[in-house]
Amino acid sequence: HPAVEEVIHPEAKSYPQKELYKKQMRGFGGQFSIKTKGTFEQNKEFIANLRVFESAVSWGGFESLVYDLGQTKELKTETAKLAYHGGVIRMYAGLEGADVLCEDLEQALKAIK
Repeated sequence: HPAVEEVIHPEAKSYPQKELYKKQMRGFGGQFSIKTKGTFEQNKEFIANLRVFESAVSWGGFESLVYDLGQTKELKTETAKLAYHGGVIRMYAGLEGADVLCEDLEQALKAIK
């Protein structure tokens, strides 16, 4: 998506240690992170606009989850906001259909223009 600067997941083409991952692991999970091109405030709006992904700080359930690292106490300084453009957004794809999750991400990413 044009509003996404980076996808952080071992299966992503841009993952810097992809070959090491392939040597050491089999398969992959549904947890990934994105870094958007949005501001701190736009990322907050993106997360607020998600309809299927639920805000959470723990993983392991069956539902799709989102956690904005930029909203943690340590990253609320102006320096952190600038350095992380609002932070890295960690996500977990649950048991919902891929089409449902993609639609949810697409509509919420409209917050980042």
